[in-house]
Amino acid sequence: MWSARQSRKMGRRVAGLLGGLLVGLLLVAPPAAAAFVDPINLSNSSATVSGRPGIAVNGAGRVFAVWEEGPVGNTQIFFSRSRESCGGLEFETPVNLSARMPAGTGPASNPAVAVNDTDGVFVVWQASFEIWFSRSTDNGGTFLSSPVDPVNLSKNTSPSNSPTVAADGSGVFVAWSDGSSPAEIVITRMNSAGGFEPAQKVSRTPSTTADPRTSQAPSVAAGGGNVFVAWEEQFGQFFSRSSIMYKKFASGIQLTDVAGLGATVLSAPLSRATGPSLAFGNRILSVAFRTFNAVYHRSAGPGPDLSFSEFSPLEPSFSGPATSPSSRPGAARGNSSAMVAWAQKPDLTPPDTDIRHRLVGSTNGPEPVLTTAAGRASPAAAIDSTGRLLVAWQGRETADLPNNEIYVSYKEGTGGGTEMKAEVWSAPRHVNPQTMGPGTMRRPNLTVFIEPSDGQNWSVYDIYPGSVRLNGKEALGPTAIGDNNGNGKPDMMVKFDRGDLGAVAPGELEYPVTGDTKLPDGSRGCPFRGNGKVQIMQ
Repeated sequence: MWSARQSRKMGRRVAGLLGGLLVGLLLVAPPAAAAFVDPINLSNSSATVSGRPGIAVNGAGRVFAVWEEGPVGNTQIFFSRSRESCGGLEFETPVNLSARMPAGTGPASNPAVAVNDTDGVFVVWQASFEIWFSRSTDNGGTFLSSPVDPVNLSKNTSPSNSPTVAADGSGVFVAWSDGSSPAEIVITRMNSAGGFEPAQKVSRTPSTTADPRTSQAPSVAAGGGNVFVAWEEQFGQFFSRSSIMYKKFASGIQLTDVAGLGATVLSAPLSRATGPSLAFGNRILSVAFRTFNAVYHRSAGPGPDLSFSEFSPLEPSFSGPATSPSSRPGAARGNSSAMVAWAQKPDLTPPDTDIRHRLVGSTNGPEPVLTTAAGRASPAAAIDSTGRLLVAWQGRETADLPNNEIYVSYKEGTGGGTEMKAEVWSAPRHVNPQTMGPGTMRRPNLTVFIEPSDGQNWSVYDIYPGSVRLNGKEALGPTAIGDNNGNGKPDMMVKFDRGDLGAVAPGELEYPVTGDTKLPDGSRGCPFRGNGKVQIMQ
């Protein structure tokens, strides 16, 4: 049974937007013509405070979101994942991932999430100055409770904070800021048994009494057999200045060797750069960071050896000179586009905050995605394989909300959308017209196979019984599920009367196959469609 809170539909559109946020997106490829959808409220917990969201998306387009939520001083880490619906994305009931921490552990905050291509979902957060880790091996359906979960990765007496996580085919990497006077950036790697190597230094902060320095706010990305780490190194009187530092190393390196590698300053000649965010995709690395009144982006790659020795120049400011970015930007990179999201005040008067978007190279200024609202901050960004752009943030989208909620909005890419698409083929592929006519006795069947198209977030197990049609005609008898084309994805076999194809003229004939998927409660849900082809023989 859902509680009263849970029964509020997770995918509801929030109407009557007042005031507004504009979400800052830096795109290096033209976006789809579609607009961002109205924000979806993930948390639905206005009685408590929600904040600091993180999002990730897997190869099938499923979105995974984490955030902190609860009374001030007693926040917990919540997780939700998306499902496709007829109207777009909906999100499942949130799960409290930090509830299993040992009794007496302090408030949980600063979550981050990463995914891989083998159904892994990895979440990190901080609590009681320690770093905690939880994982799922079934796309977020369940999170492991044995052996110990969540796992304390830091286990030390010095303060640990600001965790970040990345995953790819080579492994799972978690980095955080550890210690004080100075704090250093450390990293650990998950082994094949699900355990973790001892954390090792990434930074080597040259702090002295005369020149005190400290390292904070790391971001980590992984891909192409490499790991990338960026962080903020603070220095000067009262740490009034800071630079964005960066290292890249092979994913299989001995972690004890990382500290000895040279670091690159990405923010020169800026004197106060903070909040780095990394994203890797299509063999290109993006980094975004901010100053008091601007957001910057740089990229590197692709190169023949993925050396990333050369970064692009600092991009022009993506904020107006009279504005003030108010939180760390979020970077994302897809197959053909890159995105940066940031919070920005339209003036220095609280509480309203904007988030804007702009095409790289465009002569236009930042353009709105949504209208302005109070409290918007902490944006996170992701791009799926279809080019769908996703942004999550904390804020209050309607004036009656007493506390911040977690929202997500998205804009469809050119390769996907909310339509359920299927691949369709048949046996035989060549049909004798003499077996199709109305006068044909005992016409043989046409065997049709149905499989979700690449990038679709549904399976043939989701097809509503008896809903499949060819040219609007019902199937004959029972169906069967297998892998008839040997590609590792289940497909459904359905038999039809050959006469359902209709036309008997020689040549290629394209025919439509339609049906419905089923909702989690078993009722009829979203329609799907695919076209198959046969060759009508002479």
